[in-house]
Amino acid sequence: MARAVPEKREDPGRHEPWDGWMDEAAAIVAVKSPNAIRTHIYRDYDGTPLMRVDTTLVARPGKKADKIFQPRTPFVMPDGSKIIKDEASPTGESPRPPYNAELLAGTEGPVLYVEGEKCADALRAYIKDALPVLALYGNNPDGTDFSKIAGR
Repeated sequence: MARAVPEKREDPGRHEPWDGWMDEAAAIVAVKSPNAIRTHIYRDYDGTPLMRVDTTLVARPGKKADKIFQPRTPFVMPDGSKIIKDEASPTGESPRPPYNAELLAGTEGPVLYVEGEKCADALRAYIKDALPVLALYGNNPDGTDFSKIAGR
């Protein structure tokens, strides 16, 4: 019996923000997701924008609209070209910082783990000295690096 030869996977490129990628991502959203109702920016601990997540409502006749979350992440491909992928994180990359990571240095209070960017933003408005964070993948924190907030 012959064994199937696995297909060679294309190099997915590497996640690497470049100057101006946020403007390019905004242009993509304007075309692909004109109904975007909210945008949240995930940043590194130093404030570098790593990813944007656009929330869009998609109408369904006779039913409640579906809420769709569309991540946009900058990648540099093996040939040096720069693209914006519609995914949250490249496979095999180290975990990313949580939402609101850039605010860590400016807060002394506790870190609160919440579900949803909207909730984190609302809580931050009410509790000024606390840092509400959430994992990159919502309720699945495996892809998120919480090491810098450990003990808070």
